[in-house]
Amino acid sequence: MGSLNRQTRQVRKSLEQRPSPLAKQTETGAYNPDSIALLFERFKQENFKSEFAKGEILGILNIRPSSTAVLSTVVEDMEERFTENEQAKIVEIIAEVLGHDDPSEEGLEEADDAGKEGDVDKAGDAVDGKNI
Repeated sequence: MGSLNRQTRQVRKSLEQRPSPLAKQTETGAYNPDSIALLFERFKQENFKSEFAKGEILGILNIRPSSTAVLSTVVEDMEERFTENEQAKIVEIIAEVLGHDDPSEEGLEEADDAGKEGDVDKAGDAVDGKNI
């Protein structure tokens, strides 16, 4: 348990340094003093075949991956270290403990607008097959 306490203190200290991912804590409530310890505990309860490095935990806390694709950008050699079921469980635990970001309506509208404008490939043909 001493190792868990030490790791929790180190992670909190790192998160509180500038620039801080805790900047919007009062708005989101995603993090509280117990969330880091709870995340460690939930990972430990699952008995994953591999452990996380400190940098991986920091990445998880900072990014809050909502899919295994995003998680793979944070966890080194994820496919070799964790089974597909374990990867899905990790993402599930992250969402339960830290919550997840919902895409903003503004971001969705921008994506829709970009698709309506019609993209052009290098040959000058519209992506939908019509020439410009």
